[in-house]
Amino acid sequence: MKISAESEQQGSYSIECHPSVHCEERPSGSVIDTIIIHSMHHPSPSGGDRFALSECKACLDSVELSVHYLIARDGAVWNLVPEEKKAWHAGESLLPSDGRTAANDFSIGIELVGSEELPLEAAQYASLVALCRDIGTRHQITGIFGHNHIAPTRKTDPWNFDWSLFASELARDNSLKEVTLPKDTTC
Repeated sequence: MKISAESEQQGSYSIECHPSVHCEERPSGSVIDTIIIHSMHHPSPSGGDRFALSECKACLDSVELSVHYLIARDGAVWNLVPEEKKAWHAGESLLPSDGRTAANDFSIGIELVGSEELPLEAAQYASLVALCRDIGTRHQITGIFGHNHIAPTRKTDPWNFDWSLFASELARDNSLKEVTLPKDTTC
């Protein structure tokens, strides 16, 4: 199934649904207000392409992890977990903005397919910005952080992420103007 979404600044993009079973109900009363950005690739894919979305989803499935969205190098977006459900992406976490823990309870996880060696693609930034804006129409998003910001002693992703570029693209539209972004914009 494909779902189309529109973004005034970024044009249109489509989301393909590829459900993961590795999720659960959010705790009662949870309010989704945070987006966590991750990076991944499959370290040893069976099909040979470590950046293929199917291989990345298989990698997540094999370790019983999940995210709400995967964004491919070409900007294609897969939805793995419905936003109203709790995906298993953040692990032990602490938000730098307010000290909350257990980020999976109130966040949406987005994986950017890439590696420590390669920069992210323009198409990935375009899809990420459009997706964040789209999510912002359904939830009162107050913070967007990298995995490294909420788990700095165990995580280094999102790799090669240009927070300044992301912030400037996000600012081109006032829909998420009240969002807290990391103070340190280097990754």
